[in-house]
Amino acid sequence: MAKAIPTTPLAATEVLPHLVSCPPTAISRMFSGLLDALARHAETERDLQGIDIWDVACRHWLTDAENAFTDVATLLSAIQRERPFRVEDLLLQRAARLIDAMIGSEEPGMFQRLHYLLPRLDGQLYRPGNGPITEPVRQMLRTARGLIDELASLQLYAETNGDEIGGPAPEPCAELAA
Repeated sequence: MAKAIPTTPLAATEVLPHLVSCPPTAISRMFSGLLDALARHAETERDLQGIDIWDVACRHWLTDAENAFTDVATLLSAIQRERPFRVEDLLLQRAARLIDAMIGSEEPGMFQRLHYLLPRLDGQLYRPGNGPITEPVRQMLRTARGLIDELASLQLYAETNGDEIGGPAPEPCAELAA
């Protein structure tokens, strides 16, 4: 004989109060989109490695890569212009500034030099804190760091022009703290 017992705990389907009080901000929504755009940028640039960019048959790959980079640049600009609503938004804006400095630099080897400095900047990007939104923001920052590492392995950003990776690089800490 079987007894009819409800298997769902009481109040299991109610909205958790801490999730209602912390809706995502505009910066966190844009940063989430930036992560997708960075992943797409890395994928399209990886597709371009080892091909002749002047070959007409590869033109669609080049167009995809240009569009992916444009999406990244647009989101980086929007994140930096947006006014922060919470402390966690400042961390996301700092990460966006760093990514912008890395991929936007026209100086050969700058991406790699800033990538080399990332471990020293981790203290500025990953601040300790508690709260309902802190862990999702940390996860977004960890994902961004993984995507930066992936971009660093690409031929587009790996060119150092003979400079040493550990060579002099501007200290972006003051800029990031702003």
